[in-house]
Amino acid sequence: MHPAHHESALAAFFRRHGLVAPHTECDGLIERHGLVLAMGFAMREAHFRATPAEGGAFAFGNHVFPVDDWMAASGDAHAFAQLAAEVADTRRLAQRDRPFEALVDRMALDMRRLDLAGIPVTADVLACEGYTSAEITEAGMTAAQLAEAMKVAQARYWQSRKAKTEKAAARLCEAA
Repeated sequence: MHPAHHESALAAFFRRHGLVAPHTECDGLIERHGLVLAMGFAMREAHFRATPAEGGAFAFGNHVFPVDDWMAASGDAHAFAQLAAEVADTRRLAQRDRPFEALVDRMALDMRRLDLAGIPVTADVLACEGYTSAEITEAGMTAAQLAEAMKVAQARYWQSRKAKTEKAAARLCEAA
């Protein structure tokens, strides 16, 4: 999928759920989406428990977020984490006015959750998650594209964060 399609899919997902890509020092829109997704999935994984980390940062499990990213994205990341928790706990997403989009979003969140857990996403696995073959056929491809866009956005955020950390470390070495 082309990067513009990733951004488009994520922008539509964020808009449907009232989420905002924060204004941060991240490079672009996809990295800002990735920040919210990465922080949201980390919050969910850590059962919404943050711990202080070095330099004023916050950690959810093994995922550390700098204070600037935390301040910019924690509200929307929390809303996203609650959305992911709702899907995991109730197997539903309350969007009765747009049932296809709700199905796609729910399936994409499940696909991403399975992928993060290291479980290959197949039609059989989705059936075990409670999806009918008609739902998999109808929404599977669109959901897979949204899940892939989420994966790419998260990876781009972490790459951007790593590059910024390395650049700051190099500046410190040069100054010393």
